[in-house]
Amino acid sequence: MPVIRSRTSLVLLVIGVLIFAGTTADATVSSPQTSGKAYYACAKPGRPLTLTTRKAKCPKKTKKIVWNQQGRVGARGAAGPQGAPGVAGERGATGPQGIPGAQGIQGIQGPSGVSNHTSGQKTMTLATPGVASLFSIHLAGKETAGGTVDYTITADDGGSQVATEHGRIQWLATANSVTCTVQTTDKLHLGTVNSGCTPGFFNPGSQPGVSIFDNVSFSSPAPIVHHQVVYTIVNDSSATLRLEP
Repeated sequence: MPVIRSRTSLVLLVIGVLIFAGTTADATVSSPQTSGKAYYACAKPGRPLTLTTRKAKCPKKTKKIVWNQQGRVGARGAAGPQGAPGVAGERGATGPQGIPGAQGIQGIQGPSGVSNHTSGQKTMTLATPGVASLFSIHLAGKETAGGTVDYTITADDGGSQVATEHGRIQWLATANSVTCTVQTTDKLHLGTVNSGCTPGFFNPGSQPGVSIFDNVSFSSPAPIVHHQVVYTIVNDSSATLRLEP
């Protein structure tokens, strides 16, 4: 290859040195993007340029450079602008609903409530002593039954005089016997009532049962016009209780 030793070679040498210093150690240089014929040379700092061809390889420790007729040296293009930020991905679809859990174990049933209470109201006779039959109970063989009767008796003379009393009867029975009691110290009264209980047997079936009685008197003697008893019977057994008329 011919060696250039002129002013042109000096210019090319300077261009070669600048390009050599500012490029990487790639074996080739991109062709210039301007119009006109391209020239190729092998450059090394401090030495003249050596013309070469586009496809030829430069000697070791030299750098191939290229320029066109306008004297512009081909160089790597500037970096393009940074791309816009990517769009955030959309939220994924909601997953299917889970399978319902198994039904829990049923809890233990609580004790049954008291169901052997029987309440009511009866009219007592107007003559003294006033009486009302309360209940009888069906028993057979060696069955027994017992319980209580809470009661409130009210009597009036049709005017302003009222006598009332609250008490409790205890009762106990077998198929062929029955007893009851009212404790005098377990009663409250307003006026004179003097209530008590009477055990007995009621037909049909000759069932043991209990009646209630009283001896009402007013401060000013007068006949009884209204006379009643309100009660709640407790049957502490599995036997069948019957209200008497």
